[in-house]
Amino acid sequence: MKNGILLSACSLLLVSASTVSATQARTPDRGRGGRAQVAVDAATAQIKSKAALLQHISRNPDSPLHKLPPPVLQNFVDSLVFTSRGLGSYSYLGLSSYLTTAEIYQVIALLGAQHSVAHIPALKISSPIDALIVRPMSDVCEDPDSPMCEVNGGKAKTDYVCSIDWGTEYTCNFSFGDICASNCGK
Repeated sequence: MKNGILLSACSLLLVSASTVSATQARTPDRGRGGRAQVAVDAATAQIKSKAALLQHISRNPDSPLHKLPPPVLQNFVDSLVFTSRGLGSYSYLGLSSYLTTAEIYQVIALLGAQHSVAHIPALKISSPIDALIVRPMSDVCEDPDSPMCEVNGGKAKTDYVCSIDWGTEYTCNFSFGDICASNCGK
């Protein structure tokens, strides 16, 4: 009798797990770009400073960043703003002229802000993976002035830079050519 109850409980657990897995398989975006995922991405970023990025570039000759002309690479590196929460903003200018969408994603993922790549205007879709990268996500801001697009609400903003305002508070401020990532702010 006990074995029958145990077997029934195990079967119920397996069916429940299968149902959850099937639901997640039908909704692969579940949680994509959410605050928890953004925090995980930032915490597990391989690169957390400009110096670490420059070191990465020098040690990795196969890095997509080597495809960028020196002025574009310098602009990108100079534009990086790191906060205590991770990459706060970066310039997208020139990236899509020299890198594929997947390569841009690889670079920004090193910095832990891959959730923001879909916000880069005029990305080229050359492969199925590119289409997955640029498809609308839960944190896309249609109207940057909307309260839903506030950085503390977990949204990235196109044409905004993460900058420090009077002390230690980082906020997004208008700046053409930059992406203010969700990691900007408290």
